[in-house]
Amino acid sequence: MVESDQPSWHVVPSAAAGADSETFDAKFVDREEYVQLAISNKNLVRWDDPENDTRGLFDPATGIRYAIAESLLFRREDTKKECPLKQ
Repeated sequence: MVESDQPSWHVVPSAAAGADSETFDAKFVDREEYVQLAISNKNLVRWDDPENDTRGLFDPATGIRYAIAESLLFRREDTKKECPLKQ
């Protein structure tokens, strides 16, 4: 397992993720990084935690779970900004 200063989750492993341990390294990411991971070519598995209102992506190759709070992922952008195309 990768050593890090990031928090760890104690979860029931997913057979779909091929996990064989109940503890995973977790990295909380911002919305931009989460979206880039979600659309990347990495072999990631969805690993959400509805009890804690987080969305996650699990990387079976590294054992890292990338997570973001749903409120941060789905927040509305500042709607008071003018559209740069609107002139």
